[in-house]
Amino acid sequence: MATDLNRLRRAFLGAAVWCGWSEADQEEIGAEIRGHVEAGNEEALAWWAAYLEALAGWANLAMLCRAAEARIHAAAEQRRKEAA
Repeated sequence: MATDLNRLRRAFLGAAVWCGWSEADQEEIGAEIRGHVEAGNEEALAWWAAYLEALAGWANLAMLCRAAEARIHAAAEQRRKEAA
């Protein structure tokens, strides 16, 4: 199976938190995914993995962190230049 199920599980948890899924929502979605795992439906698992990754928002969060880090470094560099 090509889909990393551990990563899918982490994305599921992230999506559940960010989207405010109820326990019933999590149970329903989890049952759907478990069915695909048991059936070995790689196409559906790949879709769920991508969908949950997008909902979890980790790529966007990482991009925001990198942008903030770049601004911090630029400000520090500017202060060093002004102090010299």
